[in-house]
Amino acid sequence: MRTRIERLWPLLALAGIALVAVLAFPYLASAYYLEAGGRVLDDARRAEQLLNKALAWDSNNAQAYRMLARVHRSDADWLAAEEALGHYIKLKPENPLGYLELAGLYEELETLKNTAEKLALAQRVTEAWQGTGYTAARAIDRASAAQAAGRD
Repeated sequence: MRTRIERLWPLLALAGIALVAVLAFPYLASAYYLEAGGRVLDDARRAEQLLNKALAWDSNNAQAYRMLARVHRSDADWLAAEEALGHYIKLKPENPLGYLELAGLYEELETLKNTAEKLALAQRVTEAWQGTGYTAARAIDRASAAQAAGRD
């Protein structure tokens, strides 16, 4: 005759397996969406959707935040990229990778700011020259006439 434990053993084993599966499922789903998002990084919209799904399953998935920052950076959404890297750094404060990527983001922003300022200055100079009434063709004509007259 079998004891009660011997009869319940298969059910207890199945219950244990089910419990492990239920507890592990959010992490497995997050890993699945993280990997899927990594495969489509060149399609920013689709990658963002998949990475947000990964974060919905596991909001502590640091790698998803890092990849999401890349997606936002490729879309020139600087604030969202900075926010995603901030989450990554909060989750992995000892990992220098987050700080390096954040520094790269700030350097890129500084370069863009300097470029924008130079373009704005060039635009103002162009507008000032146009305000004088001189066009490029008129300037060439005047230079040709001055050269023909023997002036520099």
